[in-house]
Amino acid sequence: PQAGSGGFRGVMKTFNMTRPGVAAIGLGMAEAALDFTREELEKAGVEIVYGPGIHGQSAAAQKFLHLEGQLEAAKLTTLHAAWLGDERKPNNDEASICKAKAGAAVREITQGCIELLGPIGITREQLLEKWFRDVRITDIYEGTGQIQRLILARSILGYSSKDLK
Repeated sequence: PQAGSGGFRGVMKTFNMTRPGVAAIGLGMAEAALDFTREELEKAGVEIVYGPGIHGQSAAAQKFLHLEGQLEAAKLTTLHAAWLGDERKPNNDEASICKAKAGAAVREITQGCIELLGPIGITREQLLEKWFRDVRITDIYEGTGQIQRLILARSILGYSSKDLK
């Protein structure tokens, strides 16, 4: 590294600032997938009721509500990590949490939408199939979910990279 570039710490700090953005890209695709799926389920006569709970609703509505919950959880972790970064506060753990959560959530959401819609979900005439393929990058880019979980484990347990050898 060049003098004054910050070296490894500088690179990691940059990742802490960019990981929420990568997570947000995936969340945008997942939200679009949910919007499309909601419209198609409504056309098919599947009623999704908010408020009273999932019991008594169809299995498709229950699964859809679960997927929406995953989106909201990932969105909140991403917003929190981004806010900390904007405030110039430490966000190492939060950036890893949002990246790991969003990477897993967007895969589950887009796959779940395809499962709910069946043949409609896998046709190349709809964007859902493309979103399913594209969200994979949100888990790989800026460090995989597995790497994020390792960063978090090291942070929580207080281990250095030397301790893990």
